[in-house]
Amino acid sequence: MGRQALADDLSAIAVTDEASGQWAASFSSQVQYYSWESTSGYPAAPASTDGSGSQVYVPIALQLSHQAADVFNIELQIRSGYVYSRQSNNGVSSSTKGTTDTSLSTSLSYTGFSSFQPFLSLSTNLPTGDSSSSSAANTSSDSDIVAADTYGEGFNGGASVGANIPLTENLLASLGIGYTYRGSYDRATLGNLDPGDTYSVNIGIGYEGDSLTTQAQLSYTGETETTVNGAPYYQSGGTIVSTLALSYAWDDAIASRLNASFSHIEKNRILPVGTTSLVSEAFNSNSNVIQLDSNVTYSGENYIIGPTLGFLYRDHNAWSPTDLQFLSAKTKWSVGVTGQYALNPALSLSLDVARIWMKQDQTPDKTLLGPGSAIPEIDTDAWQATIGTSWQF
Repeated sequence: MGRQALADDLSAIAVTDEASGQWAASFSSQVQYYSWESTSGYPAAPASTDGSGSQVYVPIALQLSHQAADVFNIELQIRSGYVYSRQSNNGVSSSTKGTTDTSLSTSLSYTGFSSFQPFLSLSTNLPTGDSSSSSAANTSSDSDIVAADTYGEGFNGGASVGANIPLTENLLASLGIGYTYRGSYDRATLGNLDPGDTYSVNIGIGYEGDSLTTQAQLSYTGETETTVNGAPYYQSGGTIVSTLALSYAWDDAIASRLNASFSHIEKNRILPVGTTSLVSEAFNSNSNVIQLDSNVTYSGENYIIGPTLGFLYRDHNAWSPTDLQFLSAKTKWSVGVTGQYALNPALSLSLDVARIWMKQDQTPDKTLLGPGSAIPEIDTDAWQATIGTSWQF
């Protein structure tokens, strides 16, 4: 497996290898299929019966890269997709289909300085997906199972600036800040939702040796107040995410990869009944999440293949198990296989298949609702299959 440049991994600014003055283009698409069965519908409820669902998601992406005067690297990208989702919950089946939102982004980096490499990124989200219909709301599934758990939102626009800082020949640091404006849109069952804008700070460091490559990142994302129909609704707590990526080439053919992440969200600000302004919630309703993904691959002349293993653990939140705001712990395991095949230097195919097992712990009866309000243990079995293609021209 080839090693990517550290600057690409840390700053998300792609650098083309094309000669100065030339453009490089790549197109990629996938057909992703998800199918799941559970002992409860989604979202879970005390009287919920068995649930099931499926999704076909086809994301597409077009990227243009250009290097000017050997020091300016420019990237343009457009992403969109098509989704079909079906879900059965409490004996009621719903389905929806259509395009997802479309994102446009551009980035510029300058490599003319030896001590640091500044970059600027601009992005926007165009609301081409469905956010307001009842079918979109009824088919929204668990994001730990499907790729597209929602299908659309409003117009967003963001910018980020930062720099990559070479510390040694093999060690690179990255610093960045960003802000995203999030526009209002109509959402089923709520009305006009105006989500809070977000701002972020991130730092990263990466090392690339002969066999070992590592990248570590730490980010903080804050959010402003969200309103519904012009009135205060809630404000999400600040999010801290740390990630670590390790890859090791045992020889020219065999390589191992491990991605690990930990996320923590601070207390939300909520609107108590009978009030008009937000206050910090009594206990943190958010959970900590640990996620691990790994694979071991064997590379042949024009193919890569190997097993994959994934693990996710979400702990219970800080509320008492008898409160309505309590969220129980969840565990997810996945086992699968990944493969890639190069038809020629410009065109490649990929295939990923995984089996998923997920369990969410039971909760006792709720104090306000009385007997019969407990949510039993939820067991979910799912399949995930992805066929993709990438064309460079």
